[in-house]
Amino acid sequence: MRHPQRSLRPLSFRSSWRPLLDALAGAGALCGPLLAQAEATLYVANVGGSNEQMYRQTIIPAFEKAHNVKIVYVAGNSSDTLAKLQAQKGHEQINVAVMDDGPMYQAIQMGLCSKVADAPVMNDLYPLARLGPTAIGGGMVATGIGYNEEAFKKMGLPAPDSWNVLSDTRLKGKLGVPPITNTYGLHALVMPARMNGGGEKNIDPGFNAMTKQVAPNVLSWAPTPGEMDGLMQNGDVILAPYGSGRAVALQNTGFPLKFFYPMIRTGVVGGWVLSFIQSFDELTMTIFVATPGTTTLPVAMYNQIAQTIDPLVASVSTVLIVGTVVLMLVLDRMVGLDRVLIGETR
Repeated sequence: MRHPQRSLRPLSFRSSWRPLLDALAGAGALCGPLLAQAEATLYVANVGGSNEQMYRQTIIPAFEKAHNVKIVYVAGNSSDTLAKLQAQKGHEQINVAVMDDGPMYQAIQMGLCSKVADAPVMNDLYPLARLGPTAIGGGMVATGIGYNEEAFKKMGLPAPDSWNVLSDTRLKGKLGVPPITNTYGLHALVMPARMNGGGEKNIDPGFNAMTKQVAPNVLSWAPTPGEMDGLMQNGDVILAPYGSGRAVALQNTGFPLKFFYPMIRTGVVGGWVLSFIQSFDELTMTIFVATPGTTTLPVAMYNQIAQTIDPLVASVSTVLIVGTVVLMLVLDRMVGLDRVLIGETR
């Protein structure tokens, strides 16, 4: 089974603004330049779109009132924020930076983040959120694929369930893919690499698939989630890699966006088949835990053998074998056993 890519959004902040951590919990990952004196204005760099609206409407007003400070929200994707931190090194202006995990680790390695001050709230962090002494994780999203359900129905297209849909020629001119400077775009590159024998350490198969199979279908390499949302709502793009948070935000507007994690369904089906086969043949445990009014087929067959000698059990066994073979043939014909059992694509 292939798992959807996950992205931890870290944050970095200036030590003099320690209370901001409480207000920003759940936002992403924090990182910030060094500054010791009090400030009248606090600059917070984070992504735009619905996330910016949430900050401006819910978090910022209460924080400004509680701490008598003016917050300036600097919108931009993680790569833009990292570039700003690099450009401002030694003359820092951004106090708090919220970025995806990749750019955040780069910021940490470049020495762009100050040490996170200790506080009781730090005890509530999951181990996954402890990125190091200079940044913490505040939220997690998973990358999947979002598509316009109504547009797919009008075009007579089946509901997609795999990353292979990016190379479907029927979507030519209707596909949106973020650039690899965007976390969702990076994941959209990694998954084709994995599916073609590569991975994070061997990304060439991903570039090859992206160039030859995906790129011909792409209408726009939208650099920001907000731009991708606009293309979706205008009907120019009907399918694109999405983050779970962005997908929910677009769905909340009433837009008919369907969001799914590629390859999970086949993994779930494979797990169900294997679990069914294992439990169906279970005799010993069933004898001990089954209620008096419940008799499973293995138990009934066991009782039949113990009490009489007739060909009934052999007949039932033959039916089960034939039924299993037919089921395997049907699954292989419909979706492929390789996909059902191990999540691989043909």
